[in-house]
Amino acid sequence: SYDGSVREFDVEKQVFSEVFATYDDSSEYKGKAGFDIDEGYRFWVQYGILDHRCMFLSTSVGSVLHIDLRLSNSVTFHQKDVSEKKINTVHLHPNGQTLATCGLDNTVKLW
Repeated sequence: SYDGSVREFDVEKQVFSEVFATYDDSSEYKGKAGFDIDEGYRFWVQYGILDHRCMFLSTSVGSVLHIDLRLSNSVTFHQKDVSEKKINTVHLHPNGQTLATCGLDNTVKLW
């Protein structure tokens, strides 16, 4: 989303709940999983995939994050500068070992 958050929708209750959010480096957000990840007005979460209880997210500034939802939404991986431009998609191979990214730079990268 454009506010740097990820939400899930409960169909039965018909409500959204926030799963993860990015924050700037303000002291009020210290201790939150997304602390100091938000880079300002040009930053947003672009794409996400859910794999068991973990999430991979790509951003508008070319970074990739891994959030482990089992560990109080802790960011276990934050790779900046994966791309010079926005990353449109991120995908985890079924083997659990290979991550693919593709963005506006027209490059597919395997990690």
